[in-house]
Amino acid sequence: MRRRQRVSGNRPTALCCIIAGPTGVGKTAVALELARRWRSEVISADSMQVYRRLRIGTATPSREETGSIPYHLIDFLDPLGPEGAERRFSAAEFVRLARPIIDRLLGDNRPPVIAGGTGLYLRALTLGLFTHAPIPVAERAALERELAPLPSPEIHRRLAEIDPETAGRIHPNDRIRLVRAMEIIRATGATPSDLRALQAARPDASIDSLPADRYAYFILNASRRDLYERINRRVEGMFAAGLAGETRSLLAAGVQPHMHCMKALGYAHVAAYLRGELTQGQALAAVQQSHRNYAKRQLTWFRKVRGARWISTADKSPQQIADEIENCLASRPPELPYSSARLR
Repeated sequence: MRRRQRVSGNRPTALCCIIAGPTGVGKTAVALELARRWRSEVISADSMQVYRRLRIGTATPSREETGSIPYHLIDFLDPLGPEGAERRFSAAEFVRLARPIIDRLLGDNRPPVIAGGTGLYLRALTLGLFTHAPIPVAERAALERELAPLPSPEIHRRLAEIDPETAGRIHPNDRIRLVRAMEIIRATGATPSDLRALQAARPDASIDSLPADRYAYFILNASRRDLYERINRRVEGMFAAGLAGETRSLLAAGVQPHMHCMKALGYAHVAAYLRGELTQGQALAAVQQSHRNYAKRQLTWFRKVRGARWISTADKSPQQIADEIENCLASRPPELPYSSARLR
């Protein structure tokens, strides 16, 4: 076994390895391969895999897939709290739970592997995120009831009247982000753009980010044709694995169609199929389309990430992609505190 090398003092040579990319590109398999090589652990950066009972539709890794490798922040949050109240998860909570795991692994000189496609979570981890008081559940529910009858473009128009800068950052049909912006305004009395400006002026008001020399950011990608074929096959597999039954169980347990967890890709279309509004074939096609659309949005987000290394997955196994990532890490400038040797 090659000895782990350390720089002077107690600072570990390991750094975080972020594996990002669009849905269906193969992030999980690569992350697990790297974690096996480094005797490390994986942290999920997926906003929907946190929920229990949504394993099929969110492609949450199974115990058979993860084996003996610890895989954090998946399948731990029940969608319903006491008395059926909705539970949500945020980027701030992601960082709060992820940082202790990261610090522990770095302290052991084991590179944490962070894998997922929720760009906001990765941005919060690497660049920080402004914090504000939690939005009371009752206040959030009241605002959602108020906005429910309105089409997304109308919410966008109202947001533009209050905060044109933030409205300019959000697509008129991106209902989740539009409602979130309105929630912040209702709860804090300040606009999201005001809070961003305050964060820039007062870094102490934001969640601490990882130092730039403590992580390497990789984005996996495939050609559009290959990615869409992978997505289509993946969704077919979800239907075959029982996505309709999973959705039926959620609804029977009291999860409502408007709740945040049901915004996970596919569940709304499957619920429509269960209500008889779509045929199974129509639901399948609609879910495939929603996954493809989401992949496009993810790629748009990740193209804005500075300093990331893009890696093509074309005709490569997870092992070959892991080899390429290790080669990239080995070629990092020597002043960056990292030894690329496999920790075996």
